[in-house]
Amino acid sequence: GGLHVDLSQDLPSYIFVSAIVAMTVLALWLISRGRWGTVLTAIEDNEIRAAALGHNAPLRLLVTFVLSAAIAGLAGALYVCMAGLVAPDLSGLLLSTEVIVWVAVGGRGTLLGPVLGAIFIQRAQQTISSFNPSLWPLLLGCVFVIIVFVLPDGILSIYARLKGLFKGRRRAQ
Repeated sequence: GGLHVDLSQDLPSYIFVSAIVAMTVLALWLISRGRWGTVLTAIEDNEIRAAALGHNAPLRLLVTFVLSAAIAGLAGALYVCMAGLVAPDLSGLLLSTEVIVWVAVGGRGTLLGPVLGAIFIQRAQQTISSFNPSLWPLLLGCVFVIIVFVLPDGILSIYARLKGLFKGRRRAQ
């Protein structure tokens, strides 16, 4: 009578995880566009001014931190469901670095950017590791350095740059 989700096959598990990610990103987008997001932006700009306007900045920041930790916990739970095991080496330096690279590649300050960065980096890792597993950490560092210098706002900034370029051309004509 209860809900049963069989995650033993690749396609159902992919659909399940994609649905959870989509719902999480949508919920975060709705939160960031609402009053909570507006107050967090005000706190980011000037915490003292936001507190003077009557917002409890420490409480808001704490709730936001707890929400981000809950999302990280959800991601970890989904990973365990997919991988079937947890090993101590998963909490090492390489995974922590990869998470930072996901954000840098996708674009910081966005919700969709880190998701796209994670997909891109994980796919690259699978492809490169099939040739030489020890080559991945070196290439990860190179990708991070290149992204920081060439695309400091991530791959999502390419669209904005191209859009601005084409608008400039249309005005010139």
